[in-house]
Amino acid sequence: MNGIVPAFKEWIRINDQLFKDNGLLYEVSESPEDIDNVSTRIDFESSNFLSRITVWSSGECFLEAININTEETVLSNLLSIGNEKDFDGVFKELLGTIFS
Repeated sequence: MNGIVPAFKEWIRINDQLFKDNGLLYEVSESPEDIDNVSTRIDFESSNFLSRITVWSSGECFLEAININTEETVLSNLLSIGNEKDFDGVFKELLGTIFS
C-alpha cells in the first residue's frame, strides 16, 4: 500500500483547527484495513454545504459538495492523484467552495 492514505489522515489532523475556525463540523471514517483498496473519508458540514473527500490507497480521490439550500451538487470530481501529497492544492476547489 502506498502512503497516500496515511498522508491524508495526517493532513486532516494538521488542518483540524482550520476546519473549526471556518465553522466546519467534520467526521472521519476509515474502511477496514483488510481490503485491497483501503480508504479514508472526511465528511464536512457547514452552514451552506455538505461535502466529502474520499482518498483510496490506489491514489484516487473523490470530491463532492452539495449546497444544502438548493440541494444542488456543486462539485463532483473523481481524481487520480497518485502519490501527490499536496492536499491543499488538490482540494483547493472544494475547500474554496465550502469555506465561502
